Amino acid sequence: MRARLLTVEAEWTRVTRPSDPDRWAEAAGAWDGLGCPWPAAYARWRLAEALLERGAPREEAVVPLRRAWVTARGLGARPLLAEAELLARRARIALTPEPVAAGAADSEAAQPTAPGDELGLTPREREVLALVAEGRTNRQIAEALFISDKTSSVHVSNILAKLGVANRAEAAAAVHRLGLIPPTP
Repeated sequence: MRARLLTVEAEWTRVTRPSDPDRWAEAAGAWDGLGCPWPAAYARWRLAEALLERGAPREEAVVPLRRAWVTARGLGARPLLAEAELLARRARIALTPEPVAAGAADSEAAQPTAPGDELGLTPREREVLALVAEGRTNRQIAEALFISDKTSSVHVSNILAKLGVANRAEAAAAVHRLGLIPPTP
């Protein structure tokens, strides 16, 4: 009963903003004590999210997010796994250890090219472009990717230049015309 109460209290902080990392940590610990891995992993995912929203260094969010991801993977909990992976991408957190430097060049050479590579778009610019195509503002992009408004603005400006378009609407049209982002079902 205590674990549920702690989770509800943590959820309430998420609804009323800002989400409280301490409450999520307590909830995760309580679920661990009961031997319930799924709700513990959920609480850890929310803990990492709360830390990032509060502007904590990414390093603080790495451990709970990786633990949530590993547990979700082990349980085959695909929706939770997808959410953890999405948060990791948005926050630029590697969920698996980085490859050894000697093998890094080999693994990069073996990677297939991604849509937009020929335009010189970085992976982060492709993420920003996807959000531009959804009609998001610079502030909304910044919040979604845990970056500053200014950084978001710089990314959008770089994308417009690389695509050779004058505005966000033309960029969104280019996304669909060039097939840079797969259509949503």
